[in-house]
Amino acid sequence: MSAIRAEELLDRKISRFNSVRSKKSSSDYSLREFLGEVRGAKHKVLVQQIRKEQCEKKQKTLKASLQCVTLSGVGNRKSKDTRTEPNFQHSGLLQIDFDLSENPNLEIESTIQKLKNDRYVLALFLSPRSGIKAIVPIPQSVDLHKDSFYLASSFFRQTYGLVADEAPKNHRSLCFLSYDPHAFVRDGLVLMFVPDSYLQIQGNTVTQTHSDAVTQIRSNSEEYKRISGIERLRHDKQIEDKVQEWINDPSTPHELIQLWELVRRRFKPNLGERNKILCEFIPFAHRRMSRKCGMGLVRVMREVWDCVCTDSMDQHMREAESLWEGCENTFANELNAEEFEFYNEFSGSMEFLHSPFRICRDLAFYDEGKTETGKFFLGCRELGIRLGVSHKTASEYLIKLEGYEIIEVLSKGRMIGRQATEYKWLLAR
Repeated sequence: MSAIRAEELLDRKISRFNSVRSKKSSSDYSLREFLGEVRGAKHKVLVQQIRKEQCEKKQKTLKASLQCVTLSGVGNRKSKDTRTEPNFQHSGLLQIDFDLSENPNLEIESTIQKLKNDRYVLALFLSPRSGIKAIVPIPQSVDLHKDSFYLASSFFRQTYGLVADEAPKNHRSLCFLSYDPHAFVRDGLVLMFVPDSYLQIQGNTVTQTHSDAVTQIRSNSEEYKRISGIERLRHDKQIEDKVQEWINDPSTPHELIQLWELVRRRFKPNLGERNKILCEFIPFAHRRMSRKCGMGLVRVMREVWDCVCTDSMDQHMREAESLWEGCENTFANELNAEEFEFYNEFSGSMEFLHSPFRICRDLAFYDEGKTETGKFFLGCRELGIRLGVSHKTASEYLIKLEGYEIIEVLSKGRMIGRQATEYKWLLAR
């Protein structure tokens, strides 16, 4: 998960141009100043005139009179007289345009509300022609700009069904000034779109964007094969023999053997469905165990289900890592502001608290109504198994979450009767 403070992004510099025909910028100013200008009344009259105009050709002519900026950075535009591109300093900002022409059924108010709740969106305002412009953070790299655009546009299409205009895939694409007194600007931390070579794995596999907890599955070249009963028996026996061999191996971690029961009960290794199982297992594991344990089980799945797996172990693990990254970003996008602040701080030397945080939150809100919402039962031994650590270490993690006022003990567990401790999640939703 990559996140950055909105305050830092708002101070990034962008270039301003007097018109769409200008090749040299008139000045450089901050994104904060640009958004202030959009909120102000400087362009109100012209923008309202554009929005009222019914003739598309006249609309475009009026729009060409507006001043504009290169939101993705600072630099002049190439003229006919120059052979090389002028220098460009990337701002780490990307504009995403949802025009009415590409989204004819766009519901402005409801879409704006959804995008305001999305942690990838730094700023949001109405375009001169009544579409929606969003600004999202990406790496400060010209080389990564196009990949970042495709990643972001894919996210918005898959998450909200919104089609983004293609022009901003060019880092020098212009953004017209507009008028929107209610332009949205986020406070605090903002998620960043970061392209990763693992996010689109080629071949007999899956594709994954940052947003997807469950990834789109490409058709496998090996379709499910209808086999006879005796063949099915031999198939299952081969798998069971490998599982028992793995369980009886003295080097097998005890906690993985206990967690394997979760895999065995929920996931059936059928021919041609290896990708499907992986795509279902990773989101399941992300909320219930540590990354170390999740990836350990993924490796075991490839070893003991060898008869249904066609990809190499390296390919199998790369796909799993890619899916986990997608779940990380999806999870971060679900958090409220206070939860997000904590989760982001649990990085570096405090990264060991990521998994306990996810597990406790999942138990508090997604435990199938077994207890009151926000309350949950959890024992140190169970948490230790899920994290691949001792129960004493797991207890220390829970004490830390309690100390940070993330969870609260409602009733202490008891050894007699093996009753777990009851907790309450304190970060309001």
